[in-house]
Amino acid sequence: MKSPSFSQWKKISKVLHKKERVVFFSLLTIALGSLLFMGISLYLKNTKVVPARGGRLIEGAVGQPRFLNPIYGETNDIDRDLTELVFSGLMTYSNQGELVGDMVKEYEISQDGRTY
Repeated sequence: MKSPSFSQWKKISKVLHKKERVVFFSLLTIALGSLLFMGISLYLKNTKVVPARGGRLIEGAVGQPRFLNPIYGETNDIDRDLTELVFSGLMTYSNQGELVGDMVKEYEISQDGRTY
């Protein structure tokens, strides 16, 4: 059995009766729609959206700062955010999410885990 050539596929609407054309093109539309849906589903299931490296991050905050002192920085959200941006902590997180020293050069943890 030989498959139809491209020129024969172009003439299919002339060969089929009206009901056959409706059924054929309906099934063709359903098949193409299903293939498209499966392709999109496969793509979305197997890809992970990650942010691009570089660029700028602009952070906005609503409110007015009252204290830029780290001791009083916990009084409201604006003070806490500004304190984290302006002042360094003892520890910070690396790009890999590991805890590393920021102001501290080295540290030691006691056996009972209560003294650093």
